[in-house]
Amino acid sequence: MTEHARGVLFDLDGTCVDSLPGIFASMKAAFEAVGQPPPPLETVRRGMGKPLAATFSEYLGPEHQRHVDSVVHHYREHQRSVGQFIGEVYEGIPETIGQLRGAGYRTAIATAKGTSAAQSLIAHHGLLPMFDAVCGVTQHARLDKREALYDALRALSLPAHRAVMVGDTEHDVRAADICGIPCVGVAYGYRSERELRDAGAVAVAKTPRDIVLQVMRVSKAHA
Repeated sequence: MTEHARGVLFDLDGTCVDSLPGIFASMKAAFEAVGQPPPPLETVRRGMGKPLAATFSEYLGPEHQRHVDSVVHHYREHQRSVGQFIGEVYEGIPETIGQLRGAGYRTAIATAKGTSAAQSLIAHHGLLPMFDAVCGVTQHARLDKREALYDALRALSLPAHRAVMVGDTEHDVRAADICGIPCVGVAYGYRSERELRDAGAVAVAKTPRDIVLQVMRVSKAHA
């Protein structure tokens, strides 16, 4: 571990990529495959940031828990073949990551998506070479993204106080806080600035290009 090394852990959906359209399409296909009505788009948006199994369990309700594993399977199949190709990288994200790396920061993805799905998505959008590690979750072994954050820290060979999380939901903020990592929220994703600050974000970037300034400020404050 380099004494003065620093890292930035990026969430994926809603932070680097606006993937909600593809996620909603895959969710609709998955629920219809088991004969269940899909949740509304706004419900899906509000649920962004949580692991699939927990999200689908909530949407299906107690009387349909037997469908959870099947819905997860159909969702992942649709994402792999169709859904991941729907959506766009937020304007300014490649330049932002490039600036941070140019300033000496190590970069990683820490997401509640499965690791292979996350790798496939960022590879499709040409972002894979911009990250030193891609860390996600598995369907059954992990309850939230905290372990993805710990994995990312290990991959970057950094202690928590030498890293900054960048994410768009309260789940990102709270998981980072539990791990001892300050979190910069992004208000262009799936939550408002007020929601992110209420969750404990130490700073909020209003645009992708604002991330660099906020990360550097937070890094300096936590040096």
